[in-house]
Amino acid sequence: RIAERFADLSKEIPGLVAAQIAIPPDSLYAGHTLGDTRARTLTGASVVAVVRGETIIASPPPETPLNVGDVLVVIGTEAGISGVRRIVGA
Repeated sequence: RIAERFADLSKEIPGLVAAQIAIPPDSLYAGHTLGDTRARTLTGASVVAVVRGETIIASPPPETPLNVGDVLVVIGTEAGISGVRRIVGA
């Protein structure tokens, strides 16, 4: 539902895109923190939530650990989101 709401928001703001990016088993960042990825600094895209099973971590702080199978809800430009995918290895 969170991703759907952000998708609706992205329709209202040209150039803004929402995506869900799963942490794959071979990700260099599985077992590390969100801050370790430097995703926002490197891409300009924001991770607005981490979905872990039935748990949603909204506005995750940099110290949030990333686990295999976690789904990042990301907002940014197409290029920014592609950058986050590359960083986490998705």
